[in-house]
Amino acid sequence: MISTHRLILRSWQDSDLDALDTILGDPAVMAFSDRGALSRAEQAAWLRNVQAQGPTDARALNWAIVKRSEDQVIGYVRLGHDPARVERGTLELGIRVSKPFWGRGLGHEALLAVVEHARTAGLARRLVGFVDPSNQASRALLRRVGMSKVGEVMLAGYDYPDDVFAMDLGCA
Repeated sequence: MISTHRLILRSWQDSDLDALDTILGDPAVMAFSDRGALSRAEQAAWLRNVQAQGPTDARALNWAIVKRSEDQVIGYVRLGHDPARVERGTLELGIRVSKPFWGRGLGHEALLAVVEHARTAGLARRLVGFVDPSNQASRALLRRVGMSKVGEVMLAGYDYPDDVFAMDLGCA
């Protein structure tokens, strides 16, 4: 678990499935996803997969973002290592926040906490984020946490490249 002033980043619980619909089931939140909004069955499968990974899984660390004042899941943040996407010593940073909570600095707060966790725990030498070039909000968010655009990558299943943002952590 990771705590910030306004947030708790914690493991996923079975009771979080309803909150997932406002994240993974919302076409606006999933607009830049390769699959778009997920059905309820796909959301349940996503939740089971994340819960099965556990806190020491090398493939991903995925936390539910809970807004303290409302004890409500408002999104997720993850650090992933898919060898087909990132090199050894690098983790991919990702985040999604429910639309009612956009523009409040909560995504920024969550990402800063995860970047600091990755740095202090020595999880990786480098963090990267892949962002659709049209997703101006995510591009700005990655810049705000200290990442810079370093190139482009053509991911499997896409018909145009994503921008690659990166930052060195100086560890691992």
